[in-house]
Order: sequence, then structure tokens, then C-alpha cells
Amino acid sequence: MSKTTSLPIDFAAAQRLSWLEDIYNYLHAPDVKNSSSFRCNLAETYVMRYNRPAAMFVSSNSSGKAEGRESELLKRDKARDLVSAEIVDCLTQAAHSRGCLNVVAFYVTHEPILNTRRLSESRTRSNEENGSNQQAIKFQTHVEYFHAESLKNFLSQRPKDHNGVLQAFVPVSSKYNRVIRCVWTPALVRADYRVNKNYLNDHRLPLSQRCATFDGPLHLSRLFSSAA
Repeated sequence: MSKTTSLPIDFAAAQRLSWLEDIYNYLHAPDVKNSSSFRCNLAETYVMRYNRPAAMFVSSNSSGKAEGRESELLKRDKARDLVSAEIVDCLTQAAHSRGCLNVVAFYVTHEPILNTRRLSESRTRSNEENGSNQQAIKFQTHVEYFHAESLKNFLSQRPKDHNGVLQAFVPVSSKYNRVIRCVWTPALVRADYRVNKNYLNDHRLPLSQRCATFDGPLHLSRLFSSAA
């Protein structure tokens, strides 16, 4: 189903958005044609801002099982729905209902990396003559995985240095974790997926080595590609 709500009208407005977090508000916004939110299958997702949960997004049917139809996207942003202890219970029960007893959730952030570089030749001569440098902020995506106890500690004890998204972990049907990454253009659709080399239930290894795909070191997973 295509989305008919409006995106930011100019590049500057799009640059001001934090897409990692704001994409869910966009998907939840009412559709212009039928005044309902976007229909999709989304696991329990919490947007974290300023060290606390700011909103929860979830499909009306979030069982994680294919039902043959998409569900309406729901949003909860009341403080009573965003208590840390209840979030731990919600994500733990969701993981157990999906048959996953080891990993209950993961946290995704965009962390800034400061990179000092000289101004390009296209900059004004005065700046070039002064040898001035520019602080170019780049970002890297960081993913952290949790079991029930580490999730409880993360929500109640640890400081969150960057805003991000906390989402229920949805296990795949195989013994190895895998993630599909799809890139769409009008001329080409490319789907790549990475499969972790370690058993998801191998308790001898940390979660970061059992779950990592595109977010981890290359030696932990295998890449498979296709294009159409």
C-alpha cells in the first residue's frame, strides 16, 4: 500500500529530521485518502529520547506470524504506557511468544563521529589561505542486543548517550540469525542478506557474536546478494 502523507518539502527540512526515530511518526500519520495510519507488520518498537522512552509503536496484530494481511500501526505516548518495568515485561513476553528465549530486544542508535578535514577548493579563498578546518560530523549505526536481565539494566540503570530505537527481537526460522537489506530504485531492486555464522542458541558466545549481521564485523556473517 502506498503512503500518501507528505514528506518534508525541501532538502533542508529533511536534513533536520532524525529518520531513525521520525520514520515511525511518518508511518503512523493518517493517510490522506482514508484517514487511517499505515498498515504494516511491526514488532514492538520504542523510540528513546533524552534517556527515556518517548513513544511506542506496534501493529494491531504484533504476533510476528504471517496472517496474510497487514495490521494498522498503533502509537502510545502516554507516560503510563512507557514504564521501564512494563517495557521489560512486554518485550520479554513478546520474545517468548515468538519462541525466542535468549534474545528479547535490540537497540539501534546513530552515533556521531567527528572528522576534521580541510575545506575543499570550492570554498572561499580567504578560508583556504587561513588553512581553516571544518568539523564534518559523520554518523555510524550501532546495534546492541539484550536478554531480559541486560535489558532491565539498560532501561533502569545505564545512561543513554544517544537517542535511538528499542525493538523486540523477532527470530528467524533457522538456527542462525539473518537480516535482509533491500535497496529500491525505479530501475533496480537489490536484496542482500547476511547470515550469522554462529548458532543463535550458543550460550558460550556473547549476543553480539550470535546476532550480528550487517551491523557487525564481516567475519561473523556470510553475505548473499540478488538483483532484479
